[in-house]
Order: sequence, then C-alpha cells, then structure tokens
Amino acid sequence: MVNQLFISTVTRDFFGSKLQCRAAGSKLVPAVSKEVAIQVHLKPLRVKIISPNELLTAGRPVPIRCEAWGSFPAAKIVWLLDGEPLRSADITVHTDSNDANLTSSILTLRVTAENDGAELTCRASNPWFSGGSIEDKRIISVAYEPVVSVHLSNEDPSRVITRAEGENVTLKCRADARPPVTSFSWYKNI
Repeated sequence: MVNQLFISTVTRDFFGSKLQCRAAGSKLVPAVSKEVAIQVHLKPLRVKIISPNELLTAGRPVPIRCEAWGSFPAAKIVWLLDGEPLRSADITVHTDSNDANLTSSILTLRVTAENDGAELTCRASNPWFSGGSIEDKRIISVAYEPVVSVHLSNEDPSRVITRAEGENVTLKCRADARPPVTSFSWYKNI
C-alpha cells in the first residue's frame, strides 16, 4: 500500500517544517509513523545598508554594514562601487545562528577623492536561485583636501607662464575640494 502527498507549491511557510506520515491498520496493531524534515531554499526578501550615510574622509577606512533577511542558506553578499565589484576590500560576512535568515556583511571601505558621488551597492542573492538578487544603493560623499592648479586666464593650465617684463598677467587659481574652499591667498617666493 502506497500513499503519496503532492505539494504543488512549496512556500516559505514550509521552512523548518516536519511532515509525518502515519499508517494505521487494524485495532490489533498500533499505528506507525515516520517523520521527515523539509529543507526549503529561500530567496532573500530584504537587503539594507544600515550604517548611516555620513560624509566619508578620503584615505580613512570606515566600516559599512549591510544586512540581508529571508535567505536560506545564508545570502551571498557582494559590494559594488559604481557597478564594479569590490574584490580587494576587507569584507566580513556573518550569519546569525539564532536567526538563520539574517546575513550581515561589514565592508571596510577606504575612499579617495575620485569616489565622491559614487554609487555604493550592497547586493544579496541566494546561489540556489539564478537572477534572484536584490540590492540597496546609496550615493557616497567624500571629504578630501584641495587639489589646486594655477594658470593664466583663458589659457591651457599645463603651459609654463612666460611673459615679457612690463606685460600684465592675470592668473587663475582653481581648487577642487570637499568641503569647498572658502578662501584663497597668494604668496611670492615662500
């Protein structure tokens, strides 16, 4: 005698469930049962960069934390900066043993001035599902020291300044910085 149970769609509700098949015959023999645990692979439901979106300082490492919920087994977390994976970054991944559906990742990020305005992405996926990744993004702001250039007005900044004695010279000093430069000073032969 065989009895089959067909479950058309295994849902998240089956995660951690046990099913029991109980076979009973006559009243002369006690019922016999067999239990089977169901392991369900789950896609991540949410992902969030939970560290505050603060002004970062160029050259100074800062830990940034991302958490993914709902994945089983643990979510695979990948960090991207302007769409490029951060392969050389120091990344720590941890799965909470009390809540197997929580995976956290801490990225130790060291930014440069060129990263100002870049998009940082935390992407979570479950390797059992193709194309099932979800992500959280943020635009980062980086504080960096001024990068200064001096050149003649309306001329190529890479040229050497050459003028004859008695001619007028108008110089332009340009500074790129965050926070922006608030004052300029000119000095001669210091």
